[in-house]
Amino acid sequence: MTEGFVKPINPSTIQLFNFVEPFTPHPSRFTRRKAAFTLAEVLITLGIIGVVAAMTLPLLISNYQHKVLETQFKKAYSELSQVILQIHTNTGIELIPNNFSNKYKLSDCLKEYYHIIEDCGRVNVHTKGCIQLSPTEDDVWNIDIYKSYSGKAINFGYIDDGVLITNNGTTLLFEQGSQAATVGRFLIGVDINGFKQKPNRFGHDVFVFEIEPSGKLIPLGAPTAKWFGKGICDATSTNGINGYSCTYKAINEPDYFKNLPK
Repeated sequence: MTEGFVKPINPSTIQLFNFVEPFTPHPSRFTRRKAAFTLAEVLITLGIIGVVAAMTLPLLISNYQHKVLETQFKKAYSELSQVILQIHTNTGIELIPNNFSNKYKLSDCLKEYYHIIEDCGRVNVHTKGCIQLSPTEDDVWNIDIYKSYSGKAINFGYIDDGVLITNNGTTLLFEQGSQAATVGRFLIGVDINGFKQKPNRFGHDVFVFEIEPSGKLIPLGAPTAKWFGKGICDATSTNGINGYSCTYKAINEPDYFKNLPK
């Protein structure tokens, strides 16, 4: 090559570089549609939720109500047990009907240990106590306000000798008359949420105990109970005392309140 001579450039050998790439739209930004539920799908989903709720809510509510009853029962049972034992300790006498009188009844004695807001007296057509019979009733054998364990008519004549209402609404019911004297033991019924609140069914929110002379509280239905023996606590029975003897089961069966009949 001769010095100072510049070799001419062949245009065909020149490469042209494009430093700016052509714009191509991103398919996900402009061409892909966002996923969404249709109105029909939403309605179907809501319908399914409604059906499931309708199936489960009654059970949840029922379980809650039964749990409340169980808690109230345990509290009432504990309080009554302590009161009866304390009465025996403080008086030093056997808690039997023959040691009390019409002038000083067992219910009068309990008024000294509970905060009583009302003494309703006996339950029959001739009194105007808290628990009244309907105008068509002539005795307490089939009282309207209370029902048996199975929801049938209950013989209320065994706990109609007195009614006390405590400050927390608990209703105490007594057999402290001639029938108690015959058996030799008092009966005390406890309506754990008060007679003004349902279900007002024996074995559901009404539980009955008898008192040993030593001051021990015996749940009806227990092997040592003198009243009614083992008694009746049956979901289908129409017997007038069905439910009196459920108390022993309520104490000893873990799932008792879960299995209450409708």
